[in-house]
Amino acid sequence: METVADAFKGLAATVNSRKPQVTVKQFSDACSLFSGLFGILDTSFKFAKMDYVGKVFLLFCGC
Repeated sequence: METVADAFKGLAATVNSRKPQVTVKQFSDACSLFSGLFGILDTSFKFAKMDYVGKVFLLFCGC
């Protein structure tokens, strides 16, 4: 959990900096850490996973 939190704190620091440019790699790396939790929590978070994946897709494609 600490690794996931640190990754998103890094994203937040970048977004709140003078040059808020998050690279695709930085965003993807943080999301991949978070999405790994869904495998552990399995069916308990099935709907949360679908919502999360959909939102990440919309952010990525710029829709």
